[in-house]
Amino acid sequence: MSVFQCECGDTIKKSKMIKHTSTCWGSYQSCIDCLLVFSGKDEWKTHPTCKSEAEKVMGSMYKAPKPGAMHGKAKQDAWIDNVHALLNNPDSGISPKLRPYLTRLVEFDNIPRKEAKFLNFTSNSLNLKNPGLVKEIWELFASCAKPKGEKPQQQKKDADNQESWSGWRQEIDTTLQEAGGTLPWRTLQTKVAKKRVRTKGTSMEAAKRQCLLAIPPAYLSDKSTTVKLA
Repeated sequence: MSVFQCECGDTIKKSKMIKHTSTCWGSYQSCIDCLLVFSGKDEWKTHPTCKSEAEKVMGSMYKAPKPGAMHGKAKQDAWIDNVHALLNNPDSGISPKLRPYLTRLVEFDNIPRKEAKFLNFTSNSLNLKNPGLVKEIWELFASCAKPKGEKPQQQKKDADNQESWSGWRQEIDTTLQEAGGTLPWRTLQTKVAKKRVRTKGTSMEAAKRQCLLAIPPAYLSDKSTTVKLA
């Protein structure tokens, strides 16, 4: 991952450049490896990678990795960039409980992209013993991964068929209608919250909490755990 020297004097990893340039007065940044200079707030984004540590140390003896390995590195960098963009988005809806863990996790360069390995890596790296919390972190990271091997025509088709969010009350009513008018409250909560996560990118925890708050009192009963469309 590239590292930059800003006009202000700070040295910043690429993963922290978006946050830095949004508040810094510096008008240019330079790559500390190849010394290329980038002006403005966004030109540095065109320089995703530079010399690796192995290349700098081995010099002429260095053998470049196979194209497939470089493609994997580019995918990894793009994935982490998406997570950073989500973290820097004030409307992302990321819960305060998750944010500190996410901020620490993106500092690692070797985050696995497969769920099982990711869960194990995150649990060990962050010393997290709460499986539910680790799973929420994975769901957020997974939502930032770009679909693999999609052709433009397929992307357009998917965009045309993309789910839309109609608001909490409407989504609750629609989910109940599709189930025949009644559902256990946990089932309703999970169904509606999952759609919220898919369409808005919020955390599952926050979506579940908002769903419960949005259920009209008239749909509830003191004698039953089901939610019934009134």
